[in-house]
Amino acid sequence: MWARKICHLGIIGILAACGTASLDAQSPEYLYKVVASSGDVIDGVTLRSVGHPSINDVGEVIFTFGTSFNGRNATGISTPKRVLIKPGRVIDGLTIEDVTGPPALNDLGEVAFVGFPAGGSGATGYAVFTLHRLVARSGQQLIGGKTIAIVGLTGAIVTPDRILVQSGDIIAGREVGGLGGLSPGDGIRQLGINNAGRVAFTGPVVPGNGSAVFTQHTVVAQSGDVIHGKTILGVSGDPNPLAIDDRGELVFAAGFSDASTSQGFGIFTRSHLLVQSGDVVDGQQLRDVNSPSVNKHGELVFKGAFGDVPTQVGIFTPTTIVAQPGDVIGGKTIASGSIPFLEPAALNDYGQIAFAAAFTDGTGGVIVATPINHK
Repeated sequence: MWARKICHLGIIGILAACGTASLDAQSPEYLYKVVASSGDVIDGVTLRSVGHPSINDVGEVIFTFGTSFNGRNATGISTPKRVLIKPGRVIDGLTIEDVTGPPALNDLGEVAFVGFPAGGSGATGYAVFTLHRLVARSGQQLIGGKTIAIVGLTGAIVTPDRILVQSGDIIAGREVGGLGGLSPGDGIRQLGINNAGRVAFTGPVVPGNGSAVFTQHTVVAQSGDVIHGKTILGVSGDPNPLAIDDRGELVFAAGFSDASTSQGFGIFTRSHLLVQSGDVVDGQQLRDVNSPSVNKHGELVFKGAFGDVPTQVGIFTPTTIVAQPGDVIGGKTIASGSIPFLEPAALNDYGQIAFAAAFTDGTGGVIVATPINHK
């Protein structure tokens, strides 16, 4: 069984104790399992492709799968044993034709996702669902006295019954940028939420051309801030640039410059640099870092690009490689360029990591890495 080691310390503990040159002698190894593959048949549905896994603290895994619906490609949601959302499913009178993005999963097994109902038109047609009800729909669901323009773009962060944050809000003296041209990069961008209900998100600040990481109540970091000797040039505008744990600790990806005038990419907290391009982890020098995931213990997992091939991407902790092209898992070899850089690996509080990859035989799989003797 192929296995690697990881240093299981909190975020700040990583800086104090682990370093990039040595590993805790008591660090657990991983056991790897392919829990679903393209070609599998679940509930009579053949999975053409698999991706976007989520894992909860019970170890339950859900993922998206490719199929066909009404003569075209479509996406559904499944567990390794049961299809949860198949295109054509009707929820609250709406026929779901497609699913977009990763689904969310909590410890109670509740699932939320963005779907495209029949009769929708372009970007304005998307809606948020659970497995059994409609939560919000573009142009119809009223929240806080306002009409949702487009689900999935980002004029505001909402729950089913109230607005948490919206463009134009003043947070710690800085204005959250507006929607402008109604494209995902123009307003509030990616967000995360912890079990205490604290929300974190990225977005532009007004005035100026900078960007920032916010919570509902404060600016965590913004363009021009100096963290660990690095000047933040801008928070990553790519998908999934941040994560927040249950203690409220934030990690985020950002571009930076330093006193030597060199520029790079790093993953930061509000006061520390955790990892950066140029670092050597498990013998591989990182060219880029992004898509962090963090759990309540402060354990960090991220995507790192390395080597001479632009598409060479692995799953890393600050001290080790969890998975990379060429690794053999379940008798199959991970193909080069098959681990998506902008799709975070899912991490639960027991240190289990779920991720998707393609194999050299042309199939793809959802893989769960379970640490042995997790502390």
